[in-house]
Amino acid sequence: MPRCLIGLGANLGDRAAALSRAVERLGSLPGVALVEQSRWVETPSIGGPAGQPPFLNGAATIDTTLDPEDLLGRLRQIETESGRQPSVRWAARPLDLDLLLYGDLEISLPQLIVPHPRMAVRRFVLEPAAEIAAEMIHPSIGWSIGRLWRHLVEATPYLAIAGPPGAGKTRLANDLAARGAGRSIADPARGPDKTDFQSVADPSGRGAEREIEFLARREQLLGRSGWNETGGWAVSDFWFDQSLAWSAARLDPAERLAVGGAWRAARDRVVPPKLLIMLQTDDSSTLTFSKELDRLARRPDVGPVLWFSAAEQETTIREAAAALAAMQ
Repeated sequence: MPRCLIGLGANLGDRAAALSRAVERLGSLPGVALVEQSRWVETPSIGGPAGQPPFLNGAATIDTTLDPEDLLGRLRQIETESGRQPSVRWAARPLDLDLLLYGDLEISLPQLIVPHPRMAVRRFVLEPAAEIAAEMIHPSIGWSIGRLWRHLVEATPYLAIAGPPGAGKTRLANDLAARGAGRSIADPARGPDKTDFQSVADPSGRGAEREIEFLARREQLLGRSGWNETGGWAVSDFWFDQSLAWSAARLDPAERLAVGGAWRAARDRVVPPKLLIMLQTDDSSTLTFSKELDRLARRPDVGPVLWFSAAEQETTIREAAAALAAMQ
């Protein structure tokens, strides 16, 4: 039977009793065997209406013969039995049950996405999950739950924002910094007229040489030895690895090798992002570059990544700010 990871939360009423009843009810379902439950962890509410009481959160592992959609339906039934009513997103609620992992499946349906798309950036999810399911693998990222938890606790609070030219990377970085996220780090590949050099042609034939220069400048900004710890997040409107995507889209094989060599020589000297945000557009002129960025972001050494549509700017800012808060 597939091993599944369930997240639990409540911030209304007798929270501990609601969570305990939910676990008991879950274990009594036909086709479900309760394996283990975590302790309850109290955390502040994140992202919803102001003034909410704190949550109690926990996790449970089960083995089940139910298929993912049937299991989701049973979870929703248990929520309804607890008195939960339809409400705005992130509002206070007597019970919240999330299907975080279903074996090693990746599911993308209108009503169900597994792994849960935000679980890797939520302290209130990973802390109890790591207690009972540290060895379970997040199939999209390729990391264990234990590794994701250690990354959340130990990694430098640095957010990198990537995307094709015109996606709004700089605006998002500045908006997050202005909302208290921390300091913003501007891409040195942007000229004084705000032109993104990666978006324009290179009639000089110095594409590889110029990109290696940008790598050196970005290394100066992100270098481990000179990193400026401010106590808050640092947010850059570029990703160090984006040079690989640009060279794959614009340069010939020999030039790509040169850029790749410079990147490999420098990558261990720069601070890796604790979180990477990818902004996506429908611009066909940057399709190759965007595909390469997407491929690079899915490598197993990258870690947590969130994808957003560049066209939904206000939603992206709200979701990104909530993600940073949830990682604190």
